[in-house]
Amino acid sequence: MTAAERVLVTGGGGYLGSQVVAALAERGTEAVVSLDVRELPPERRRPGVVYAAADIRERPPLEALLREHRIATVVHLAAIVTPGKKADRDFEYQVDVVGTKNVLDACVAAGVGHVVISSSGAAYGYHADNPAWLTETDAIRGNEEFAYSWHKRLVEEMLADYRRSAPQLQQTIFRIGTILGETVANQITALFDKPQPLAIAGSDSPFVFIWDQDVVGAILHALSGAARPASTTWPATGRSRSTRSPRAWASAAACCRPRCCRRRCGSASGSA
Repeated sequence: MTAAERVLVTGGGGYLGSQVVAALAERGTEAVVSLDVRELPPERRRPGVVYAAADIRERPPLEALLREHRIATVVHLAAIVTPGKKADRDFEYQVDVVGTKNVLDACVAAGVGHVVISSSGAAYGYHADNPAWLTETDAIRGNEEFAYSWHKRLVEEMLADYRRSAPQLQQTIFRIGTILGETVANQITALFDKPQPLAIAGSDSPFVFIWDQDVVGAILHALSGAARPASTTWPATGRSRSTRSPRAWASAAACCRPRCCRRRCGSASGSA
């Protein structure tokens, strides 16, 4: 696999997506297209990046963008991680699952050769019989009662179908843990804003964290041409803490240059 030089990033205006777009622009990628559901304000735009607004729930605009810019690689980061007050389960499904299908169908139709997908350790599901350490070969059993976990499971099952029906579209899948960073704010970090973090009685309630720039570095590695050429599921670390409780957002510390999070948050990510 050669280095990606014409890249489109879905969710390009989001917390992680904007950092990936910035890194691609800084490394001198030939063409970078940042796609988001909303127009990005001019003050947040970077020189040399094409900014486009489209909804991944609609396939035709996606395919048109891929063809117009001759995109060879798509980094698909658009998803609902923290639902808004007006969001409902059907809307989340339409974005997370139907939106991903539209991205994949558009990629196949436009001749895109490589798609990088942000999945989650939540795809494994939260089960009492999970092993103490999960690997990328363990079963994907996302819980239906937890929309985010269930949707990640459905997406990964869909990706398996596409590996059979469209093998020309290579895949790199990251099952990312809870992302920390200088300005990150999500439902997990909110737990640590409380006087005392909650846990489940009788459970270790482990967390697995990864620094945001390590995730960006892992994605850039997947785009560098140095990653394994076949369809690949990371973590590169090969292990992940078990999701034994609903609070344990354990997953793959998807990092090609692992940093121990103990230096930043007092916990260690999965290690080889």
